[in-house]
Formats: sequence, C-alpha cells, structure tokens
Amino acid sequence: MAQADQPAAGGSGGAATTPVPAPPGIQPEPAQPQGDLLTLKEALRFALQNNLDIELARYQPAISEEVLRGAEGIFDPLLFADYDYSHDETPIASAIVDGVSASGGGTARSTINTDTGRWDAGLSGVTSLGLEYSSQYEFSRNRSDSPFANVDPEYNAQWVTLVTLPLLRDLVTNDASILVARSSIARDRSYDDFQADLTDLLVETERRYWGLAAARANTRVATKSLETASELLEQTRVQYEVGVVSRVEVVQSEAGVAQREFELIVAENAEGAAHDQLLNAVFAPGERVFEERTVITEKAVFVDYEVEVGVATAKALELRPELASARSLVDDARLQLDLAENQVLPTLDLVGRYQFDGLSGRSDDPNTIIPNNRKESYDKFFRNDGNRSYTIGAQFSIPIGNQVARAAETEAEIGFRRAKTSLRREEQKVLLEVRKAVRDLASSIEGIQAAERNRVAQSETLDAEQERLRLGDSTPFQVLQHEEDLAQAERQLIRSLQVHRDAIADLDRAQGTLLDRLNISVRDQLTR
Repeated sequence: MAQADQPAAGGSGGAATTPVPAPPGIQPEPAQPQGDLLTLKEALRFALQNNLDIELARYQPAISEEVLRGAEGIFDPLLFADYDYSHDETPIASAIVDGVSASGGGTARSTINTDTGRWDAGLSGVTSLGLEYSSQYEFSRNRSDSPFANVDPEYNAQWVTLVTLPLLRDLVTNDASILVARSSIARDRSYDDFQADLTDLLVETERRYWGLAAARANTRVATKSLETASELLEQTRVQYEVGVVSRVEVVQSEAGVAQREFELIVAENAEGAAHDQLLNAVFAPGERVFEERTVITEKAVFVDYEVEVGVATAKALELRPELASARSLVDDARLQLDLAENQVLPTLDLVGRYQFDGLSGRSDDPNTIIPNNRKESYDKFFRNDGNRSYTIGAQFSIPIGNQVARAAETEAEIGFRRAKTSLRREEQKVLLEVRKAVRDLASSIEGIQAAERNRVAQSETLDAEQERLRLGDSTPFQVLQHEEDLAQAERQLIRSLQVHRDAIADLDRAQGTLLDRLNISVRDQLTR
C-alpha cells in the first residue's frame, strides 16, 4: 500500500513564481485508480463522473434546451384539413314544388333530399415580425333532388388567403418573439448556473481531499506523540524502580499517555469522517464501498502561486459564471420592458384578404348558365377563370386611459432597474471574494513559513529537554510539555498546508479560472 505522505508522480506540486500548472485533462471514461492511492487529479475526475449533485445539475440545461425548442415551435406553420358529409331531408308543403315536379313528369313529394360532401384544408401561422397568415381551400359537392336545382351535382370551390401585419403594437416585439428570446436567455443562464455548480463541486472536492490528507497527517502526529509518551512512561517506571524519580512523576507520565490516547481516538475519528466525506463526493458509494474501500491521498505541499489583485479582479469580472447569469437577468428584464413599452402603443394592423371562387356542375337545362364547360359533367375543382376578390384595409384600436398597459410598463421598468442593481451587487460581491481570496493565499504562505519555523524551534527545544532529562536536570512532566508543544506545532503546519491548498482553489474559483486550470470543458461535462 502506498504511503499517505508520499506524493504521487505527476501530482499537484507547484511551479516557482508561476500560477499552478494545469494537470492533464480529465478523461471522459476514467479507469479505476490503481491500489488505494488516489491522486487529486483522479479524485476530481471521479467526482465529475459519479457525484450525484453534479448529476442533478446536468438536467436543467437539457430541460432548458427543450423549453427553447418548444418556444421556437410557436413559429411552426399549422397544416390543417377536415372532411364532413351531411344528408338533409327537408319537409315541404308547397303547391309550387308539386307543380314543378308534375310539369317535369314527376310526382308530388313531401321532402327534398340534399347530400353534401365538404373538404377543407389550409395553412396558418405567425412569424417573428408579428405577421399572422392563413391560406385555406374549401371544396364541396352537393347533390339534391330539389326541382329548383338546375345543376346536379354542383361543385363549389373557394380559396381564401388572409394576412394581418401589425404596424405599431406587436410589430417585431410581441409575445411570441419575446417568449423565444427569453427562453434563449434562460437556456444560456442554465449553462452559466451549471458552470457555477461544476466549479463549486471541484472546489468542495479539493477541500475534502486536502481535508482527508490533513486528517491522516494529524493521526500520524497523534500516533507519534503517543509512542513518545509511552517510551517516556517506560523510562520513568525504570527510574522509579531504581529510586531515581518519585511516584508522582510516574503518575504524570501515565496521565500524559492517557491524554495522547484520547487525542489519537479523536484524530482517528476525524480521519474516518473526512474519509467518508471524500468517498461520498468522489464515488457516491453504497454501504459496502464505505466499509470496504480505503483511499490514500497525496501529501499537501507548498505551491508558489503569485497573483495581482488587479489581474485577478479583471479575470473575475470577465469569467465568473455568476456574473454572466446576473447579466442574463438584466437582458431578460430588458426584454420584458421592451414588450411592456410596445403594448402601450395603439393597435394599428394592416389587413389583406384574397378570395377565389369557382362553380361547376352538370345541367340538362339549356338555359342554365354556369362557367367552365357548362354542359359537361366533371369532378375537377375549378379552373383559372373563377371569380376573384380582394380586400385591403387597416384596423385601429386603443383602450381609453390604457391603464393596464401603462401599469405593466411601470412594473417592467422597476424590474429592469432591480435587475441592474442585482448585477452591481453581484459584481461587488465578486470583487470582495477576489480580494479576500488573494489575502487568504498570501496569509497562507506566511502561515506556512511561520508554522515551519515554530516546528523547527519546538523540535530543537524537545531534543534539548530530552537531553536534560537524560542528565537528570529535567523531569518527565517537562519533557511531555515540550513534546505536546511540538505536536501542536506539527498540527499547525499541517493545517497551514491544508489552508494553503484550499486558498489556491478558492482563488481560482473567485477569479473564474478553476475550470481552465483543470482543463475541464463545460460542454463536455453536459454530454456525459
């Protein structure tokens, strides 16, 4: 098994006076890690593949894409068609009808039977300009035994085209076009939100990774401290048996061992909790994995990461997905305001209508006049010599007072101002985060240096005190105190290195460069 304090080859060591080098790109189909050693690169890769939080976050962009596609479908033309057949029996009591029937050689009748078949088809829709259109063709075939029906069967055809073009209200800026534009903005926002979720996951995974590394290091310190205290206890007991020290010093040594046993228990418990948190983030494991799998992390090492506040701020204002999302909200509010301002305008629509009518059929009466081979029986619709008509005009309307539209406009204007204020607040928040991240990184570097100096000093002090004990000029209690000081200094150094690595991840997140550093594509992660 690899040792916890042994860095993996190609790990996350630093480069002098340059930003943290980007590790190799995360592959979409990662292999299982070899053995129990889990490098930071592997932990991030597995988190992207297995973490349930990011899996849930992947759904929203896909949903937003379908919402946009559905909104764009409002401009799809509607093709329609229908058919109906009707049979009518009309009762009559008319001497005129009886007389006509008798003159034609028929008999008197009490009903008139009519059979009609009607076919109707057409196309309608709306464009992003607000233009509404429809073109409809209707054809009917009528048969009747009425003595007044000179044409039997009779064929009627009608083609009607209607166009309505708004000139003021709903021109370009209308409910349909705004819906599509807002859906597009919502889709883009979902990508920005996913990028923010992705960044948060990576930062949290790094934190848990270095948290486990620190917990394991603290366990080693506690184990070493217990071993030292146990050796001192054995030495004190031997001295007590030969009469060099008193029983009190033996009791003090025993108390020191008991205290360090308790500290080891606490450290091991913290390590177990950190291990579970990392497993949960990286593998989304079941119960058996929690029980059976043990991972070992790399050792946290110092990374020389130089950054200027001005440069980091400029990157953050350009790259942070939270700012992109806030800008999208401003754009969305602007669209709503544009629509509200448009709806205040009066309605002025240009309306056009074109109609073509055709009539044909069969008649045995030489005096019957119908167009198109009037004596010929045929089933064609109509020929190009039917009756034509067209209409063009304008429609104007406006509500008196127009309070509904004006109230909606005022509400939309307030919403637009609120969105811009929210954007400025988000920018201010980002600036503070960047400045804090830069300070935290600088502080972590200084903290590591101070902690290392303290550790060296405490180590030398303990060595000197142990030598004094050997010469009889000190007591086990004093040695235990200095040993505890050394253990505390080592824990402080471990914590400083953990804070340092966390500060690097926080700074990359604050300035929006974490995904670039890790060579992770948002689009690739959406298609996993």
